[in-house]
Amino acid sequence: TTPHGWRWMLGLGAVPAAVQFLGLLMLPESPRWLVRQDRQRDALDALVRLRGGMGPAVLNELAEVDKGARETASEGSGTLIEALRDPPVRAALWIGASLQAAQQLSGVNSIMYYTASILRMAGFSRSDSIWLSAAVSFCNFLGSCIGLRLVETTGRRQLLLGSLALVVLLLGALGGAFYAAVAVSHDVHGEGACPGSCFGCSLDEGCGVCDGGGAQGWRCVPGDEDGARNSSACPGSAYDYQHCAADPTWPGWLILAALCGYLLVFAPGMGPMPWTICSEIFPVHVRGVCNSLTTSVNWICNFAVAMTFLTLQGAVTPHGTFALYAGLALAYWAFFYARLPETKGVPLEAVPALFQPQRGGAARRGSDEGFVAVQGAAEPPDDVEEEIR
Repeated sequence: TTPHGWRWMLGLGAVPAAVQFLGLLMLPESPRWLVRQDRQRDALDALVRLRGGMGPAVLNELAEVDKGARETASEGSGTLIEALRDPPVRAALWIGASLQAAQQLSGVNSIMYYTASILRMAGFSRSDSIWLSAAVSFCNFLGSCIGLRLVETTGRRQLLLGSLALVVLLLGALGGAFYAAVAVSHDVHGEGACPGSCFGCSLDEGCGVCDGGGAQGWRCVPGDEDGARNSSACPGSAYDYQHCAADPTWPGWLILAALCGYLLVFAPGMGPMPWTICSEIFPVHVRGVCNSLTTSVNWICNFAVAMTFLTLQGAVTPHGTFALYAGLALAYWAFFYARLPETKGVPLEAVPALFQPQRGGAARRGSDEGFVAVQGAAEPPDDVEEEIR
């Protein structure tokens, strides 16, 4: 390891932050904020820049933004109690919270946080596990790039459902690979309080695997990363900490492939779509409080998954843990298939209508131009219309 390498590791985190900061400097102001400041012309310029040119869709969107800003000004900022009392908002809030919960309960951060540990259990050495963790993370990056290309062409609903369906399959493959790894792993005899299984021994922080050779065979003995507690009974050359097998067998490589495949299909849909959809489905006057609540659900589930992952590994085995994640993901897929509307091309001011009982002509989704014609849409502000003329 490089001396003081952790400083380089932490310092490199400033690079993407700096790139993002430079990108933010080139962003225009929010058209909705500009409208609320009575700067309709600047709002139109921002929309033209964001949409790539002037057209009926831009004027229609500006009219809806102006109408929504006036309604928000008259209603004021809503509270959580008001949001829960409104049936359409309550339905949107239920879907938004479920999206954020599904993102975490499908196990993504258990994989991101514990990639090296998972690869160690798969049979890779400590050094190889660290380097392969970078390769697994690159799959997440690659999947995110694919998502940038698909989000506007495929649609939010289709992209999320497709991503989640593949997540279920890859979690099943990951569980199956671990089951195969357990089946071909060494038979281990537990000593003292150490477990009597190869994978259980690799998960126990107070134990390590000892290759006794001959009649003694493989044992799980008390120890830590510095060596066995009884070094005379298990010399350093025969001792391995948090490592199940001497070398990865074919299930180990299958586990690595499943990890990469999981992040590759998770990142385009289940990664960004919960955040994208939650930013679109709430009415303007309660958007802040609703997004705060759904974000809290995300972090609560994140904490729960991170805190229980290693415990679940020991309680229900690695393959049982990933089977549990797959079952949760499948249940959420069925829920979203039945309840999640498509929000692609729908102005933010019109999205709440998607959660109301269907009425004739209330909203028409998915026109070829990428905008919706909403019945009774407001006309563009007078000052903007005069400048256009």
